[in-house]
Amino acid sequence: MKSDLSHFLEQVEHLPLPNDCWTLFNSAGELSLVHKKDNYKSTVPGGTLDVGEPLAHCAIRELLEQTRFQIRITGLIGACTDPHT
Repeated sequence: MKSDLSHFLEQVEHLPLPNDCWTLFNSAGELSLVHKKDNYKSTVPGGTLDVGEPLAHCAIRELLEQTRFQIRITGLIGACTDPHT
């Protein structure tokens, strides 16, 4: 018999995980990018939100993991909650 958790995971495995990405500007107004090791391309930083994690915390955590930069969030440009828009 399957556990409730394994049954739940089977039901939601096709759903996209909540992700975020952001633009990071230095004090000179230059855009910062990260270089991906898996496909050798540059992109804006981003990552997957942990369950219950606020978006701002995810941005700070992921950027620290990817760049070792400690940042302060100063504004929001926009947000999208529907991947089809």
